[in-house]
Amino acid sequence: MTSTLFDYNGEISWCPGCGDFKILEALKLALTELELKPAEGVVVSGIGQAAKMPHYLKSHFFNGLHGRALPAATGIKASNPALTVLAVGGDGDMYG
Repeated sequence: MTSTLFDYNGEISWCPGCGDFKILEALKLALTELELKPAEGVVVSGIGQAAKMPHYLKSHFFNGLHGRALPAATGIKASNPALTVLAVGGDGDMYG
């Protein structure tokens, strides 16, 4: 994979073969293609394995309660419309 502005060099705790690795890779590439700087965005998540995604990006992030990523992301965007705000999570987190 090509290095991006959003690369995080810490240890990732997902299990080998987890689909979240490919989602993380695609997210980093998309953010880089958009020429977004890490300080220009916020990644919001709840809890759980998929919701650890913001921890593995070099960017601002917010971890909220399980199933509450979308309300938090909405509040962040409302308070600073200039930010690019992304909400991420697994099926349990977003479905909740």
